[in-house]
Amino acid sequence: EVPTEVPTEVPTEVPTEVIENPQLHGEGTLNIKLTHESVTKLIQIPVIFVTDCIANWNDLQSKIRNNMDNNEYFADGTFVYGYYVISDDFSYGGNISSGLTEAYTGDLSGRGFRGTLDGRGHTFTHTAEFYNGGLFNVISGGVIKNWTITTKGIHESGTYAMFAVQMYDATIENVTINITTLTNSSHNGPASIFTVYTAKRTTFKDVTINAPGLDIKLALCDYPESIVCENVNVYSKTLTYWVATNWGGTIGQSTYEGCTWHETLS
Repeated sequence: EVPTEVPTEVPTEVPTEVIENPQLHGEGTLNIKLTHESVTKLIQIPVIFVTDCIANWNDLQSKIRNNMDNNEYFADGTFVYGYYVISDDFSYGGNISSGLTEAYTGDLSGRGFRGTLDGRGHTFTHTAEFYNGGLFNVISGGVIKNWTITTKGIHESGTYAMFAVQMYDATIENVTINITTLTNSSHNGPASIFTVYTAKRTTFKDVTINAPGLDIKLALCDYPESIVCENVNVYSKTLTYWVATNWGGTIGQSTYEGCTWHETLS
């Protein structure tokens, strides 16, 4: 029998080693043990330990993207950890770029964004263009979810993408991308909406790309490896390939399991 009277005060402090280690942040369970005389009851409470909140572009730049253009970011074993929550809609009017100036085909899995960015249903409005590795440069074990991005699009005629140069063991979930002008469809090379080059062991779930009246040459990635798609939808004038299978993005798959293209002329 569990006693009806239990201590009213329980520990509320988070251990310092958790606070100071972003690798431990995210979804978890808080275990509270209540003891009264000889009876003990364990209460488990689902919690999310948030590293930081992002309310505007400057927050995103300083808290996640601040090391993405320097050599330290590309040092093997250098990751950006943590659980980040977007707390408001925000906008940015400048071009977005990160990482290498051209597509890099070597293995970059030992570095990159390895945290979680939870958009909480908010929208990022971007009125300029994406270049190079876009928002995150490399995503390696990272999760991007519950976010809407509305953008002018990807700069034409270059090896550029919106999310990364490469993605490994990543999850893109409940993400909507609205493109108003540019999809980089004229570039004779790799560069999809998401990555400049490869995506490996990556999951795309409940993803929508809205590009009415526009041509999309490559939606997901070049050189895919063990990627899983579930309820991925593209609305555009044309779609050439979901994934490409050669450097240059000129040979690929026009159908892909879990993906649906919807002809949308305007």
